[in-house]
Amino acid sequence: MINAFYSSSIWAMEPSLITVETDIRNGIPMFNMVGLADITINEAKERIRAALSNSGYKFPNKRITVNLAPADVHKSGTGFDLPIAIGLLSYNDLNEGLDDERYEMLEYIKKNFAFIGELSLSGKLVSVHGALALALGVRNAGVKNIVVPAANVDEVKVLTDINVYGFSHLNEVMDFIRGDLDAEPEDRKVIKKRNTIKRSENFSQVYGQELVKRAITIAVAGHHGILMVGPPGVGKTMIANRIPSIMPDIKYDEMLEVAKIYSVSDVADINDVLCYKRPFRKVSSGITESALFGGGNIPKPGEISLAHSGVLFIDEFAQFAPSLIEQLRGPMEDKVVKIQRRKGVFTFPSDFMFVAASNPCKCGYLGDDTRECTCSAKEISNVASRFSGPILDRVDIHVRMNNVKFKDLKNYNQVPDEETKSSEDMRREIDRALSMQKNRYAGEGIVYNSQMSESMIKKYCVLHEKEKRFLENAYNVLKISPRSLSKVVKVARTIADMEMSENIRVAHISEAIGYRALKEFYREKA
Repeated sequence: MINAFYSSSIWAMEPSLITVETDIRNGIPMFNMVGLADITINEAKERIRAALSNSGYKFPNKRITVNLAPADVHKSGTGFDLPIAIGLLSYNDLNEGLDDERYEMLEYIKKNFAFIGELSLSGKLVSVHGALALALGVRNAGVKNIVVPAANVDEVKVLTDINVYGFSHLNEVMDFIRGDLDAEPEDRKVIKKRNTIKRSENFSQVYGQELVKRAITIAVAGHHGILMVGPPGVGKTMIANRIPSIMPDIKYDEMLEVAKIYSVSDVADINDVLCYKRPFRKVSSGITESALFGGGNIPKPGEISLAHSGVLFIDEFAQFAPSLIEQLRGPMEDKVVKIQRRKGVFTFPSDFMFVAASNPCKCGYLGDDTRECTCSAKEISNVASRFSGPILDRVDIHVRMNNVKFKDLKNYNQVPDEETKSSEDMRREIDRALSMQKNRYAGEGIVYNSQMSESMIKKYCVLHEKEKRFLENAYNVLKISPRSLSKVVKVARTIADMEMSENIRVAHISEAIGYRALKEFYREKA
């Protein structure tokens, strides 16, 4: 007799609905598991055998075959324990004594419910890794009900279009299926929006860096990458930490996509993103390749995927290994991370806002007007080489930061609040630009200016003769690459949007070009 119950599995980032088929026949007792199951699933045999025995059930002493269909999809994880156990119990314990009404109920459950859960040896349901991602696979396949361990309920019930049932023991699940236990789906979890602008994280606390705050505003408004270069202590990290306070609110579908990434990750708390707050991931130069990009035998997402739909902040950029810096080029351009393994190619989303900060040299004071740089020409050249042309071409905005004047320090000079831009002020400017972009790109499949293709640039960044001549002159004099030229035009488009201007003017282009002067800075200091 064959019984079939739905479950779910996730491979890399793609969840799939899995049908757990159980066949029990007379013959030499054995327990075979087929359907591209990895070792974590094969180990379920002994867990299930003990769980059934310790829960008061008789383990079928027969020839057992469990098939996880479709058979050509890789499966991993411990969440198949529960549906396999139910399939085995369906042979005797579930079918005996069922009247027509209960039999119809069982058939309804087979078609409309999915089961996910690991079993302890005592029969208790243990939380599974990646429950939200697994539930998304069920939902996307059109199954409207899911049974999960009680410990996973809080994570899964954020989904608004699937009924979630939570149980603590195998016996409870069996009683529910038999109709001996009335259970109602869990109430939907209302995700409360966390206040994104706190006093301690407000740009009003950043003094004397109004030009940099202007660049940050432009970067967020158009989703442009930004690199801040300046001496120690001028506020680079302080500014980066406050970027989430001015970013547009994350949408529900975006939040679920990010939550799915966090759900399958071993290094992050899913509650960090289930609050309508965009991710902010800070990485430093000691990070490994696998931690940054993702890795493992069966790869898990790295930091750049955990920053999806949010901010990836790379501190002390020039201290990173050149190999790591150059590997960033692909994800920054393609918005995905691809990791190749013997078992296949794993793809993780990585559409983040790139933010980096760096000292200009080893001592940190190159170009500073308050302290003299003590680095040799070779040391300066070594640091400058970390800012390679291909990387700089992919970062839309480069901004130089200088030391703050004493007179600009509010704490000591009682500078009025209105003289320094707050997060609220910057957010209003950003919202204006976003409204322009929303109307412009309706139906285009993009949201931000930075996402424009070359054909879109031609369509939405039409320049008049005066602007064309100015841009051509800058291109020839500054020896701008074609890729950098596209970046300049996209940033100019964002600047124009912030001023609610349909046309890109010379002033907009000039400001955009001013944000790409890092190469010239090092050329002057060489």
